[in-house]
Amino acid sequence: FRSVYGIEGLSNFNEKKHYVPGQFCDVSEAAWYRDNVASIYTDGLMLGISDSAFEPEKQISVAEAIKLACRIHDTFYGLSDSHPGRSIWYDGYVAYAVSEGIIRRTQFADYNRPASRQEVAVILASALPDTVFTPVKDAVLIPDISPEASYYSMVSMLYRAGILTGVSGGGFEPERTITRAEVAAIATRMVKPSLRITVS
Repeated sequence: FRSVYGIEGLSNFNEKKHYVPGQFCDVSEAAWYRDNVASIYTDGLMLGISDSAFEPEKQISVAEAIKLACRIHDTFYGLSDSHPGRSIWYDGYVAYAVSEGIIRRTQFADYNRPASRQEVAVILASALPDTVFTPVKDAVLIPDISPEASYYSMVSMLYRAGILTGVSGGGFEPERTITRAEVAAIATRMVKPSLRITVS
């Protein structure tokens, strides 16, 4: 049934934890990502590095991106987030992501390395059906990605849906690493259409 699943699964992203303003000492109430951090914490998708710190500028690893994708997938489909690792903490998430088509079995050789912006975009988008990415823009220009790139169609879809906005200068910088704050912004725009960027 998942191949024809509509967007009703987005209603499953609701308050599971309570966010208190100033909860994380390193997330200013004036920070551009403040609402994204609050939303992703409230939904139970990402927690802090500790009870009092989120570390918004910390790079996210491939394994952490896969774990987040699994949580998004499970929440959307109303499933249990229970994927215990065997020898390594992320083993269970990797196996589940492979079984659900979120990643390919041989896609990554190192799960501990920092993930790139295009890798995170593709991993997270693969956790949800394309039907949730309703276009808010007719076309986009991404100057630093070739239409022949394997990830072009997925990244372009996220641009048109108001989820990705690129970086200063107009490009996407697909191979640059990505921070926890940036990941929080992408993920919350995916699951909360009200947070999507509707103006170029």
